[in-house]
Parts: sequence; structure tokens; C-alpha cells
Amino acid sequence: MMANGFDEEWLRAYMKKLHEETGGHFKNIVERTGQFSTGFEKPVGKALDKVHIGPIPMKLSEPKPIIPLDRYKNQWERDYASYLEQLVHLREIIDYRYEDLGFRIADNTFHYPDFFVITKTRFEIHEVKGRKRDAWLIKYKFCREHYPWYRWTCVKKVKGVWEEFQP
Repeated sequence: MMANGFDEEWLRAYMKKLHEETGGHFKNIVERTGQFSTGFEKPVGKALDKVHIGPIPMKLSEPKPIIPLDRYKNQWERDYASYLEQLVHLREIIDYRYEDLGFRIADNTFHYPDFFVITKTRFEIHEVKGRKRDAWLIKYKFCREHYPWYRWTCVKKVKGVWEEFQP
């Protein structure tokens, strides 16, 4: 007798019947997820022919990826990342990260700059903005003042060209 109240012989027969009735999908689900949940009570007298086997509660679709394929929040950030990739390829910058750093401003208040850029001589923080918003501007100015060892800059696209500006 197993800890969950099923004896091994009955459980093996039950799993075999599930495997046959689902066309082999049951075994694949158990192997992929490591989970086995019947949702049925043990039948009296181990009569497998009286057990009604309904649909498997687990979905047969492929699991969704944990990390989204496109992690950028908007098209401007996606375009700027492409621009930074070109700069890495041309060896004008060493590397960059998207929303990799977080700066604590107050309790439960953080600022996550768009890009952390590593150049040959310094670390830079790049913000991609189309328009200035008050909450963002307050956080940006606070971080620029309290973390002066980074070079803080904002960029915007004007007629297809990235331009730096200071708000």
C-alpha cells in the first residue's frame, strides 16, 4: 500500500489504462511535468472497468516561455537597443543592458533607467523618452543628483536620428 491509499498494482493498471485511452499523451504529460493527479477516488474492489475516465485536467498545449521574447516596452526602446547593438558591433561601446539597474528613491519607490551602457571610460545611463512626464522627471533628477558617478542622459529620435538632451 502506498502513502496516498493506492496499492502499486492497482496504480500501475490504472496508469496503463489512462495511457491507452489518451493515445499515449498521459505518459508524455507525466514525464514532462512530473505530476500525476487522477482526481478520482480508489474504486471499490479495484474494478477498473467501472472507473469512468474523464478528460485529463492538464492542458496538452506547449507551456508559454517564462521570459518574453521581446522584453522592450515600446518601439522606441526596441529601436534604441538596435542602435546600441550597432555601437557594440562598431566597438564604440563595450556593452549595454536593458532595465538592469534599479535605484531606490524612497520606501517602495524605485527608478529603473531604460539602458545601462558601458563605454571604455565610464558607465552611462540612457533614458529613451518621447515626452517628459512629471513623475519620471522627478525620479530622473533625483537619481542624477544622488548618483553622480554615472553619466545620465536622455535620448529621443528626431527625423530618424538619435539625439541626446537634458530635461
